[in-house]
Amino acid sequence: MARSNVIYGFFERVNEICFESGMTKEEIAQKMGFSKKSLYQSSGGWGVLKLARFCAVTGADANYILGITGRSML
Repeated sequence: MARSNVIYGFFERVNEICFESGMTKEEIAQKMGFSKKSLYQSSGGWGVLKLARFCAVTGADANYILGITGRSML
């Protein structure tokens, strides 16, 4: 699978989780301690810390965001 397809799928899942959380992207980013823009940085923008904070704030399953499982929320 091409890297661009993997990244596209990742951000598609991030958008889905943002929607399902009922919070705006600005609210999620603020609670994470990041800017809204940082939610969409693909080049070095998502590390373990950001993923962990995103999951903690939204209740999302990291395995789903990473494309490992098909379940979006904990």
